[in-house]
Amino acid sequence: MLKKAIANSGYVRSTDVDEPTRRVVRPRVRVEEPAGVSELETKFRSVKDLLDESTLASLRKANRRMIPPKYRLEVNFMTNRVQPGPVLNATPVADDEVILSVCFYNTRSSTSKMEEYLVLGSQSLTVLRDAFYCISDFLVSDHDDKTENTKDRKVSSSYFFIEKTFYNDMRSPTATDYSRVITEWANDPARQEKNPRLRGLQSRLMDGARFLDLSIKLRQPYIFMHQGDCEHVMMFTDLRLLGTKDDQHVEAYPKQIFRTRHMRHKCRMCSAYPAQYVTKNDFHSGMSPCYFCEKCYTPFHYDNGGSKLLDHDVFPYANVNLM
Repeated sequence: MLKKAIANSGYVRSTDVDEPTRRVVRPRVRVEEPAGVSELETKFRSVKDLLDESTLASLRKANRRMIPPKYRLEVNFMTNRVQPGPVLNATPVADDEVILSVCFYNTRSSTSKMEEYLVLGSQSLTVLRDAFYCISDFLVSDHDDKTENTKDRKVSSSYFFIEKTFYNDMRSPTATDYSRVITEWANDPARQEKNPRLRGLQSRLMDGARFLDLSIKLRQPYIFMHQGDCEHVMMFTDLRLLGTKDDQHVEAYPKQIFRTRHMRHKCRMCSAYPAQYVTKNDFHSGMSPCYFCEKCYTPFHYDNGGSKLLDHDVFPYANVNLM
């Protein structure tokens, strides 16, 4: 019965079919692209289809591997803002000027690049300090509670540690020399006898040091520390002469050429508006820290008479729009 059913079905055995006849080539079905798809995206999808339909075993989905994050290329989130033209009476850059490329890395991951800048060798270290953005500079700090940092000027206590030298930012009257306790500890003769690498530590003012005065090594990790305990690995990645395609005015530097993605918290109560306040030790919120918008913070923590319901610590949430 089975043989009769197969014969009536019209199927043939594989042994009865020649080799060229057995191989069936399936025609590719052309999928219409939706309106608004760019030519580059169309080519990308076409290459993806070719990879998916490849007969190579190494290209099958089961054999593909994801690239670890530390080996992936960084995504640059620099916005294409319209650059202002040269200011009136702008200072031209000298022909023999050098340009350095400086990278800052995340405090939690020393391999995750945060920002990258181009600076001139004739500029002081303070211009790089003022240009670098870290959210810690706009949070309330016990060390610099009277210092107000702005987008273009950040004068809270900080230092660069480059080749056994601390470059301290002491422009503010309330600034603290963070390197003093380290140098006093390292200058102990007994410690230097046990560890000769502690010898030679020194301190200088940041605003009195220029990049061309530094003795640096490319791709050598150095330290930038601010707000008492916020440390960033910094690295000089390139050193070259000024080119014809570079900005030819001093006012254009330091020039930011890379920025990582900055996340901003939303209000934990409404999940609709961006956070304006951060609370700690807040029993009502159920978490610490907790983020509140302008509309949710007051009715959540104060009664109709304006009295605070429960004690808690509250701080203004740093504004990423300062970048």
